[in-house]
Amino acid sequence: MNLTTISDKKSILLSNIYPTLHSPSTLHKDVIRSKVKGINHIVMAFSFNLPGSQIAQVTETMMEKYNITYVELINAINENPCNYVFKKMASFFNIKDAMPMYVLTNESTYYGAGGICSNNVIRRIMNTIQDDFYILISIPPPSAGGTNSNESVPTLYTVL
Repeated sequence: MNLTTISDKKSILLSNIYPTLHSPSTLHKDVIRSKVKGINHIVMAFSFNLPGSQIAQVTETMMEKYNITYVELINAINENPCNYVFKKMASFFNIKDAMPMYVLTNESTYYGAGGICSNNVIRRIMNTIQDDFYILISIPPPSAGGTNSNESVPTLYTVL
């Protein structure tokens, strides 16, 4: 007997949503996506983890089944705890500090570039750098096996 209600499942799902960046061609047509202002040819998806290091995205079907609105998804990525790593590239990769570059990723180092879509993360970056900066985004190419591939480690590189 399953005692979990639709409302409980909705709350669980929303509390585990985080943003990920993708080439639109790597996402199923049913996946909810958002354009990212100033970034062409990359979209943000609303993702969550599955057992076995798999990542899934919220779909139109899920939104209908659990009565989730787009505003709730946006609020979720901005309200959920941020477990992102933001530090100088030299210390992240244990290399000589030749340029003032930073890396943004998540604790698992997969799909961490999506953190740039979270208000809390971008505020933290702006407070750290306190100057103009460029964003260079790395995502897996469409040929890397889609969104569940662990062959490529997407990260965000920021050049000052």
